[in-house]
Amino acid sequence: MHNGKRAEIRELIGLTRDLSASSYYDGLTVRCLVYFEATNTRPKISGNCTHMDSDGDKMFQRFGAGKIDLLGGTGKYEGISGTGKLTSVQNFRSENDQIKQFEVHHEISWVSNTQ
Repeated sequence: MHNGKRAEIRELIGLTRDLSASSYYDGLTVRCLVYFEATNTRPKISGNCTHMDSDGDKMFQRFGAGKIDLLGGTGKYEGISGTGKLTSVQNFRSENDQIKQFEVHHEISWVSNTQ
C-alpha cells in the first residue's frame, strides 16, 4: 500500500445462474481475471471473464465501472454481443477469513446468431 492506494490482480472461479425463463446463460462455469484498485475513494474493479458451458463452448466478457460487454464466443456463442450492468456485488468471508465468496448480480441484454 502506498499513499492510501492498493492494487491487486485476482483470479475468480465460479458458476452462473440465470433466474429468468431463458436458460441460455444458466449453469456456465466462469473464470475471471480481475483487477482491484483501492484508493481513499471508491474502489475500482475491472477485468475479463470466460464462461464455458458443459459442451465446452465459451463466451467472453469484459467488465468495469459497473458495465459489462459481451465480446463474442465459440460454438453456440459465436457472434454473441451485448451489454449489461453490474447491479450489486456481495462479499462473503468464512469465519477464519480463508475462503472468500462473491455473489455478483447483473443484467445483460444480448444478441446471438443461435439464440
